[in-house]
Amino acid sequence: MKREKTRVRSTRRRDPIVSDGALAPLLAGLDRRRALVGSLEPLLADLARVAAIVASAYRRSGKVLLFGNGGSHADALHLEAELIGRCTRERAPLAAIVLPGSPATLSALTNDYGHEHAYARALRALARESDVAIAFSTSGRSVNVVAALRAAREIGLATIAFTGRSGGDLAPLADVAIRVPANATPIVQEAHHLLSHLLVEAVEAELDRDVK
Repeated sequence: MKREKTRVRSTRRRDPIVSDGALAPLLAGLDRRRALVGSLEPLLADLARVAAIVASAYRRSGKVLLFGNGGSHADALHLEAELIGRCTRERAPLAAIVLPGSPATLSALTNDYGHEHAYARALRALARESDVAIAFSTSGRSVNVVAALRAAREIGLATIAFTGRSGGDLAPLADVAIRVPANATPIVQEAHHLLSHLLVEAVEAELDRDVK
């Protein structure tokens, strides 16, 4: 008996054809990012001041305390990792803590003291006068972030704010405010990410000068 061949249907998916219309929003988005990078140059003098403040704290055995909400919290975590780890080269770790320190601590502080006081409470527990407080808020109006930076000023810490165009209530509390000239949250956060990398590179260069 002759056996019939079974045709096996291919499971390989065909690549979709990408139309010019599908590329258009991506190209427009890329153009906005190009314009954003060019608009950051006026912020570099203030960013150099931030690098000098952070380097000075490290020379005095201080640390960096960071805080923000949502995507800004992620930016704080990324900066913490770059400081403790490395950015452009191998070097000694640099102390940094993202407040409040753990999800359990955040849950407890929010439950006991309210969302608006959670970061400030953690900062008062961990801060020393030689430390630097760095706040991230695209709007500059996050009440818990504003409260924490205000607490940092009361303790006597150097205070830094990364915000969007207006600076909100946060910028007046900062010794140096890095105000990205944009309003859209994703664009401001992308700028904060880039500026964080530049900041770490500048801090490393500052500390390099101490050993030369």
